[in-house]
Amino acid sequence: MGVVWPAPLGSTVGTTNDGSSSCNDFPNLNHDVWYAYTPATDGTVTVDTCDTPSFNTSVSVHSGCPGTIENELVCDGTACSLTWGAVSFNAIAGQTYRIRLTGWSFHEGDFVLTLSGPPCVGSAAPTGAVPNGNDVPGTPLMIDKMGGGSATTDITLTWAESCVSGSDYEIYEGTIGSFHSHTPIFCTTGGATTKTFSSAPGSTYYLVVPTNGGREGSYGTSTAGERSVGDGSCLPQEIGACM
Repeated sequence: MGVVWPAPLGSTVGTTNDGSSSCNDFPNLNHDVWYAYTPATDGTVTVDTCDTPSFNTSVSVHSGCPGTIENELVCDGTACSLTWGAVSFNAIAGQTYRIRLTGWSFHEGDFVLTLSGPPCVGSAAPTGAVPNGNDVPGTPLMIDKMGGGSATTDITLTWAESCVSGSDYEIYEGTIGSFHSHTPIFCTTGGATTKTFSSAPGSTYYLVVPTNGGREGSYGTSTAGERSVGDGSCLPQEIGACM
């Protein structure tokens, strides 16, 4: 997923200096513009100013505020035609990164800053629910046992897609009779709506929970209402309305 910051142009004209970076000629004096980016999931992020019309740019990413050379993660001012900065780094979900845009030799001007990477926290649609045979239409969770020995049984879970498009899925396992005991056994299925795995004998129940944008959705409903998060979870929960 990619986003363009800002759309279409930003400018350092009339700004002041609020930090420093290692890849320009006056690191503590050039005028700069700052952005904060907090990804919802882990992933590789690329930030570039390659579409800037003429202003010579430098881009850096920092782990703290204020952004300084000491907390700089990456910095570049020449990747695009030896004139415009472009950087890449591995981002961690939930961590805020400070992105600095500045120029060379006190130059000011307009720029285009493009960021490609995981969506920001709070930018994706809240996650919904998988079909449950009640208020969410579709084929609900089905379980199929397939042979296995005395120690384990092969189980295939199959379900229909979440009511919110673009979802991935988590699978939780718990003990029947203790319906808050579910803990995650898979935090992703890669978007697949079926999963085969081995399970030890016992009175066990399974829940399939959709995820989207770094948040998980509904665990399903019981007679008491929305089923609660169990003894552990893969992601923070934010349930959105089914469309």
